[in-house]
Amino acid sequence: MIDMDFLEHKIPPPIVGVAIGLAMWGCARISPELPHWFAFHLLPIAEGIRLPLAATVGSAGLLVALAGRSAFQKARTTVNPMKLEAASSLVVSGVYYPVTVLPDWMQWLSVISPATYTLEGCRNAILNGASVSQMWPDIWPLLVIGGIAVPLGLAVFRRGERYAKQHGRLKRSG
Repeated sequence: MIDMDFLEHKIPPPIVGVAIGLAMWGCARISPELPHWFAFHLLPIAEGIRLPLAATVGSAGLLVALAGRSAFQKARTTVNPMKLEAASSLVVSGVYYPVTVLPDWMQWLSVISPATYTLEGCRNAILNGASVSQMWPDIWPLLVIGGIAVPLGLAVFRRGERYAKQHGRLKRSG
């Protein structure tokens, strides 16, 4: 196995995600409708490239997914969907099935879960090609939740840090 430790924390995951997304977009833009001049001169070659290109991109995606699964298992951070308390945000956000089939009390929890709005927005964008203005009903709740959760989280962290310092429970390393 190749030692890839030298790359650890060198390329931020969002940049990797954007690069892969741009590559997928580029393949989608090139493959379905080739320009006429290109298709006229190189049609037999272009037709022969489509399938290997799709297989290569699909295989790369599968390898990335398997590598991610392996890394999560190695770090023991995967969520067991059979334990409701561990996977509650996945259940109430509509990852497994629509929020409308949940019991009433769980539907109320889905209203305050940011994952619900993120999933709905992503689904609308991918499946329906929704624009940002069309996704506004999914964006504004995220802004409200973030506007409340971030300051609240900082305040709770500050209070916990102060308590730990006062009681000598803050362990310094480094």
